[in-house]
Amino acid sequence: MDKLRVNNTLDVYCGKNIAFDFACNYILEHAEEAGRKAPKVAIVSDRAVSGYYYNLFENQFIMHDIRPKLITVSASDTDKSLKTVLEISSYLSEFDFGSSDWIVALGGGGVIDCASFAASLYRSGCVNLLAVPTTVYAMTDCITSDRAYVNLGMHKDELSCPMKIGAALCDTEFLGSVPAKYKANGYAAVIRYSVLGDTGLIGNVSNPSDMREFLERVYKVRSDIRRYNPVLLTLGSELAFAIDSYNRFNNLAEGASLALSIYSALPEQGRSVMRRLYTSLGLPYEIDPKSSAMILRNLESYLDGIRDDTVKIADYEAGKWVVKDVSKDEAHRIFADRIRIIESGEDKG
Repeated sequence: MDKLRVNNTLDVYCGKNIAFDFACNYILEHAEEAGRKAPKVAIVSDRAVSGYYYNLFENQFIMHDIRPKLITVSASDTDKSLKTVLEISSYLSEFDFGSSDWIVALGGGGVIDCASFAASLYRSGCVNLLAVPTTVYAMTDCITSDRAYVNLGMHKDELSCPMKIGAALCDTEFLGSVPAKYKANGYAAVIRYSVLGDTGLIGNVSNPSDMREFLERVYKVRSDIRRYNPVLLTLGSELAFAIDSYNRFNNLAEGASLALSIYSALPEQGRSVMRRLYTSLGLPYEIDPKSSAMILRNLESYLDGIRDDTVKIADYEAGKWVVKDVSKDEAHRIFADRIRIIESGEDKG
């Protein structure tokens, strides 16, 4: 088992089967250090992950006379909401969880966001949170975020609060059972880090030969980018939001919108290389032209919601990625150009 440091507060432990051996020990060790009684534990997970892994995961707690409560939620990227946060919070209140007790978020990014949201809001954040991410996206992007996000109605990631994770266990055992639909989320997150700061990550995006080394590189490049200019980490987010809003009920793979948006922002030479990668990963690099007008209207709505007169956009200029402070009209033009790049039939030379 390896210990990686993501930032000044979050430790990430990486290894095969550590989720099933170390999660309970980690919680008990911290309870003992604080001189506290045996904690109550709530495990938040979705139905698919809990169906695969819950019995095996639960065993380590039962062996220490802890009977965890399983809270199953619907927390895919399109389903995560305040309703889910309230379900988790209601359980914590009903069973009087306090500062000695723990939530374990076992699942993908949606589960971790909702569990972290509940942990931050319940009794002003007194309860502890251990993340056990089960997807590449959750391991590389979600747990490293400063904030947890949930949707509000039809609006994606409209509400946020500080991310509450104390530590994370990244177990490679989970990655073999991730459905293809959800792999796109992880691919897109790593591709964003790769194009911004470490092109070598792309070679391992679908099947890292050494997960510890892979995660260490991801965390380093994210940290380097953040120190240089954190706005760069929003590359593709605006257009991805507009595409997601249009395709919300069209069964588009989670992360596919971000992949499309990153592709549209690349220089022409970079797009040529990326098309081959996207094809091998099953990621789209084009949209139906009939959707362009609606996606552009969604972008206009997004821009109208910004209070400032200018918009900060990550863009490729003069051979490097920069952050441009542009008017809303100029932002509209930049995004319209990007949409034209990913329209079907365009840019296939």
